[in-house]
Amino acid sequence: MTTAHPFIAKDLREVELEVAWVKVIEQQALDIDISNRRVARDIAAPGIGARTSSRAHSSISVGCGAGARARSVRIFVSYRRNDTRDLSGRLADRLRTHPRLGDVFFDVSSIEAGTSFIAEIRKAMTRDPVCLVMIGDAWRGPRPDGTSRLDEPQDVVRSEVYEALAGGLRVIPILANGAVMPRAETLPEPLRPLSALSAIALRHESFEQDMDRLVDAILRRRRDGFVGRLLADHPALAPVIYSLGGLIAALLALLTGAVLHGALLDRSLEDTFGGSGPVWMLIGAVVAMGTLLGFLRGRRPL
Repeated sequence: MTTAHPFIAKDLREVELEVAWVKVIEQQALDIDISNRRVARDIAAPGIGARTSSRAHSSISVGCGAGARARSVRIFVSYRRNDTRDLSGRLADRLRTHPRLGDVFFDVSSIEAGTSFIAEIRKAMTRDPVCLVMIGDAWRGPRPDGTSRLDEPQDVVRSEVYEALAGGLRVIPILANGAVMPRAETLPEPLRPLSALSAIALRHESFEQDMDRLVDAILRRRRDGFVGRLLADHPALAPVIYSLGGLIAALLALLTGAVLHGALLDRSLEDTFGGSGPVWMLIGAVVAMGTLLGFLRGRRPL
């Protein structure tokens, strides 16, 4: 009795998974039609009120009660495990801390043991309005023979991106750690619209600043003005700019306090604090506190 080579067995498992995925995709049209009928039924019955479908996976929702969860933006993170697994997991954890971005589907933590991997992904893809496509240097899934998994119609990552594009979902490409956006001619035909979308860079060394830009994009928040554009283009300058802002705010607060003190008490600060020494200590403490708060704010923009 001969034993299958381990590499052949691995390929057979991948083929089985991909065949199952194709079958799942064929069922999505029926599921979407059923979902649309339910929405129409809910609209036709105003006395019932708005309904929010519960997700079939164990994603984490962060918010203040049911109202916050209903207003939260659902997220689906598409990534290739041997490409951006660590950065994608860090991204998902960071998004879950935001009150309006708490409903995040990330396959490793959102699929419980004993449940169907393919079925859970299918359900998540039919309900999530924003799809984040993590693109790293190995996103195409290169093989030793020069081919890539992305060129195969049954590839899971290809199917996720295609379903998001074809379903009219919001798709945001994320370039991981210096990766470049693939050109349209290098992509399979169904995925070529992806290359025309505006991408966001995500790097370990400027993770918090890059995540702030990503959250702004997801929530469609704009940062107008010179400072906003400067921070968007040069996130490393955020601590310096916010520190300067904190310094200016502290000086304005001191000036306002001094004016009010003189107007209300009709005496100088030296008289109130017993000399110029305590006054300068107060000024130094307020300036230092304002600068420190500005620096901390710049290290982790909200």
